[in-house]
Amino acid sequence: MVSRESRRRGVNGRKIALLQFRINPSALTRREKLPQARGNVQNIGSGQTHKRQVITLHLKGYLVPVICKRTHHSKESVERYIHDYEAIKLLASTFDDVDLISRIVRLKTSVVKQYLDLIPLDPHTSHT
Repeated sequence: MVSRESRRRGVNGRKIALLQFRINPSALTRREKLPQARGNVQNIGSGQTHKRQVITLHLKGYLVPVICKRTHHSKESVERYIHDYEAIKLLASTFDDVDLISRIVRLKTSVVKQYLDLIPLDPHTSHT
């Protein structure tokens, strides 16, 4: 909530949000709303995933340093995405139960499903 003193100085909720989220005011038009969720602003959270982009580059044969540069991710994050994908792909060839795979790799079922959705993109996997 904006205080009376802030209003008197001409500072409103929009200006505070622009400063807080470091958004360039010229990038917004009048009709555009400010992002509400921290995950959207800071590009974090379960709604923001770059697994597809990282794994697609991995499947095309790009090395980790190149993937890091192209996706602006740390080496650790890219390696974790690739490791998790390869582990889930291997387990999926043996087990059909997503919950079982989830427990084995210690990832949420929703995350395992995201990786499973990427397996058809793999040219080295038979799609029967």
